[in-house]
Amino acid sequence: MSLKLSLNAFWFAGILLAALLVFSLAAPAASQSDFRVSVSDVSADSFTLTFHNVPTAATTITWAYDPAISGAAISAECPCSRLAIDTAPIFPSVDISDKTYTVTSFNAHGDGSPSLGTAADVSFTTLPKEAQILQAEPTRLEATPSVDSITLEWRKGAADGYQVSIDDGKTWTDVGDEDSHIVHGLRGDTSYTLQVRGYTGTIVHYSPASSITVSTLDPAVNPPIAPRNLRAISATTSSVTIAWTKSPFATSYIVFGGEDDPDTVGIDESWQDVGDVDRHTFSGLTADLIYTFSVEAVNSYGSSVVVPLDAATSGHPAPGAPSNLGATIDSGYYITFTWDAPSGVFDYYELSEDGSTFDIIEDKAATSHRFPRTIAPGGSRTLAIRAVGPGGASPSASLLVTDNRPTSTPVPGAPP
Repeated sequence: MSLKLSLNAFWFAGILLAALLVFSLAAPAASQSDFRVSVSDVSADSFTLTFHNVPTAATTITWAYDPAISGAAISAECPCSRLAIDTAPIFPSVDISDKTYTVTSFNAHGDGSPSLGTAADVSFTTLPKEAQILQAEPTRLEATPSVDSITLEWRKGAADGYQVSIDDGKTWTDVGDEDSHIVHGLRGDTSYTLQVRGYTGTIVHYSPASSITVSTLDPAVNPPIAPRNLRAISATTSSVTIAWTKSPFATSYIVFGGEDDPDTVGIDESWQDVGDVDRHTFSGLTADLIYTFSVEAVNSYGSSVVVPLDAATSGHPAPGAPSNLGATIDSGYYITFTWDAPSGVFDYYELSEDGSTFDIIEDKAATSHRFPRTIAPGGSRTLAIRAVGPGGASPSASLLVTDNRPTSTPVPGAPP
């Protein structure tokens, strides 16, 4: 009897051990059971999912939300800890604001079977579209007029950007994520109603517009507007002529020209009243330099905003070729090459002999050069010279030099 009980106990213990082993093999790893998801940054059309304790062997995480909308499954590559989801591209024709979503079916897949752990569902509600749109509306709209422009300023809301209209909303100008904008090109002494609205979302939603009515200033009793269309109409190596469109009610114009280099000479760096004209020439400038010119319109009420313009003088043209070439051969058979200086600006001369560059003469005052090689009796040599300056090299001027002396000494008394 005792033996039978012992055998039964041994058999039962074996069955229990096998069951425990099977159960332990089937149980999920701790890292899998801890795998979960949370949601944040919820708006009317987007949200951010954060994955926690992703198994190291996982290669993808598949998930789905809102079972009422078909096809709402997305795969994300792992390892991943944070995934921002913008729902507009997924459902371009569906308004997903103000709805409750439940993220379900989280499974981390490794090289083998899917993990046995499934994260607890997470539910959240997107913002109502109206609430998000209202948060984007600009507030405290203010306007500062001039004769031909109005400067708008506002307090920004929770918008991605702003638009401005001056024609009762028929057309809108996108000004980006800014808190101010200047509307130019307006008529003086005229009333305008201006509107500003915010927009937000990948599927763009517009906030209600804030509006303000303001009149531009009367140009007849205010400083003139700034000159327009300021431009350089001609330039030489020593001058620049600028021109502009005259301003209504301006009586004269003040101009200025300056260059950043304090060593630059030849320009009067002071303001000059040039009268009621639409152009002015600045003279005595340095070639191939950029200058800053400025113009403002004035009348008895004051002066306009200063309008700047960067313009450059032209570079030096290439110098002319040296002229009046000549050569002499001395008793030692050395050639002395001569020339007259070229026209234009140059820095040095280049000499060549039979087509090969032979020497550089840095003395710009030089008008001759003695070649260090002799010429054989009866021989010839082609010499050339050109001037090189900031505008490039001149054409080459060349001279064929021939030694006409006899190649042998005649015998006295021999017939010619």
